[in-house]
Amino acid sequence: MNDGPKDFMLKQLDDKFLKMSDLKSFYKNYGDGLLATEKETIKNKITSLRKIYRSKKINAVNIYGGTLSIGPRPGIGKLQELYKDGTDIIVTLLKKEENADDINIFTTDVDMDWVWFPLSASELSKDDDTINSLLAIYARLLGELKMGKSIHIHCAAGVHRTGLFTNGLLMFSGFDGSEARQLIYKMRPVTAIEKVEKHWAWSTSIVQEYLSNLPNEKGSKLAGRPASDQATPPTD
Repeated sequence: MNDGPKDFMLKQLDDKFLKMSDLKSFYKNYGDGLLATEKETIKNKITSLRKIYRSKKINAVNIYGGTLSIGPRPGIGKLQELYKDGTDIIVTLLKKEENADDINIFTTDVDMDWVWFPLSASELSKDDDTINSLLAIYARLLGELKMGKSIHIHCAAGVHRTGLFTNGLLMFSGFDGSEARQLIYKMRPVTAIEKVEKHWAWSTSIVQEYLSNLPNEKGSKLAGRPASDQATPPTD
């Protein structure tokens, strides 16, 4: 057996961003050559990841005095829970054919704000209308956070579209890419773990281009905070 892939994967076991699919693929291809203790370690890691992937817990993170959380499409019970917990704004990334209006019906009934930005991870457009709409929403949400509002973002599974959108919002708010992923991990680990590079690159590039086109005085700073007030990257 070639020890290269084995040694590499065993060193990755402590990486909190290690994907379940990568770990399972490694075990399938190289499991027969592992020591009993190594097999046990990998099985424990898979068990731990299963719990993370199945978790429905919503963890709100404080951002500029407001709170931000993410998750899968909320059913009526979860919507009621979000409402009772003081959520001010629901951001829905579902397409119309995914019955996005059902979320709007609830938010209207309870007088919550609803922001709708339909996304398709397989068709991420960079036309002017899409970019302008996205940046306008980011600007609004950043302003709401600074006013102490509580925002919840969701798509269907709360993973791919939610991850790429939230990544862009955090970068627009002044966090770098690494900080954004750490914060997303705090909100919902599976969303950060299952990062799809080309998806997150879409929102990253839009925000970076926006920042690069700001006037020189602002362009040398982050969008949401002055350079002298850059947040310390989260550690967990």
